[in-house]
Amino acid sequence: MKWRLLLFSLLASTFSDDLLAVPPAYTKLPDGVILYTAPLLKGSPHVVKQEVMAGNIYKTM
Repeated sequence: MKWRLLLFSLLASTFSDDLLAVPPAYTKLPDGVILYTAPLLKGSPHVVKQEVMAGNIYKTM
């Protein structure tokens, strides 16, 4: 019985990531991009805007 429960737990944890995964969404702007993060993550912003200030300097809002 314990082996069945262990096997079921391993299979469920393996496939749950694929079922809950959402492809990242973004919108291109002339001065940067707007990134839409996964709504399942609590405590994180849902929208992030990044602008290119110079060749390797980025501004995140």
